[in-house]
Amino acid sequence: TKILFWNLSFFGFNEVVKLDVDGFLSNSRKVASLIRKVKPTEFVMLAADVQVFKRVSSVPAYKHDVAYLGMYHRSKSKEVAELVIHESAQFDLAIYGSGWDENQILKPFWKGKLPTADIPSLYSSAKVVLGTTEDRQRKAGMINNRVFEALACGARFISEHSVELEEVFGDSIYYSRNAGDTSAHIKQILVNNGRAEQRIMKGVKLILEKHTYDYRVSQILDFYRTL
Repeated sequence: TKILFWNLSFFGFNEVVKLDVDGFLSNSRKVASLIRKVKPTEFVMLAADVQVFKRVSSVPAYKHDVAYLGMYHRSKSKEVAELVIHESAQFDLAIYGSGWDENQILKPFWKGKLPTADIPSLYSSAKVVLGTTEDRQRKAGMINNRVFEALACGARFISEHSVELEEVFGDSIYYSRNAGDTSAHIKQILVNNGRAEQRIMKGVKLILEKHTYDYRVSQILDFYRTL
């Protein structure tokens, strides 16, 4: 038996490197390069479980123009929130997740927590899905699970820009680099739904070909054989 630890966070990093394991996995190239000094390490991104995250029938309750799923806490980047989420407030915006009752500006758009089983329905029903990356994750080049899962469900996905996101997803994502970009993307999508459909199919195809957990397991097994 070989035991691998998949490190997906900076929390407890000093203790992680002391774990009695045979090797590490990390979804950050920067973190992988650090842990590799301790034990064999492989860069492995997150992915989508396409048996769960796939296009499903639209649900009337989730037919929002714009939807955002994620928890709120004060340590998240105010600049990214303003760039991606606040600009969407002029549309039919729905926010799901815990903690948003503490955000007085966005609280009116909060719909409460979303049942986990309903995530594919939300992603398949909303016309636009927003995504954000925490500063510490973005600085480490990490890509969170929501990007993979939303694209697998055929979402028109808008996110703040990062080099890693563009390298992996290309133009399958709508990137917001400057103020006004998010609202411009939303208007374009709502007006020209046919063009957005082409990008949807491209995103779904990309996930199915390169970013499923079947694909990740093959990577992990290749790494295991080197041990």
